[in-house]
Amino acid sequence: MDKEHLSLFLEQHYSKEQILNLREQTYQEVVAIDDILDLCFDENPKVAFRASWLLEHTVTKYPHLLTKQAKSFLQKYPSQQNQSAQRCFSKIAMLMVERTNFYGLKYEDFEGCLSASFDCLLNEQIPVA
Repeated sequence: MDKEHLSLFLEQHYSKEQILNLREQTYQEVVAIDDILDLCFDENPKVAFRASWLLEHTVTKYPHLLTKQAKSFLQKYPSQQNQSAQRCFSKIAMLMVERTNFYGLKYEDFEGCLSASFDCLLNEQIPVA
């Protein structure tokens, strides 16, 4: 499934079963992890959140699928402005901290991620989940 079709699908479909189905398609390389990561920053907040949710479920079950994009994910992390997607990104980052060696990361790679996370925690305008 190409990025455009994935975007349209995420805009129209929203159930855990469908997200889990897409997760399996990502594992089978029918859906590209790079496309999911790009859609996490889509201008449509529904698509951005659903792509982030999909990325979270994918990385939770198949952490190796994010290996090539690990540093890119952490670099993009601070630019995530969708509050719902930020929660998914936080969960992914926590999983990555647990597997720092697996991803070939150093703790310095998480610096931007940490400051962005604290900014969210300190922002009184962001509701607590």
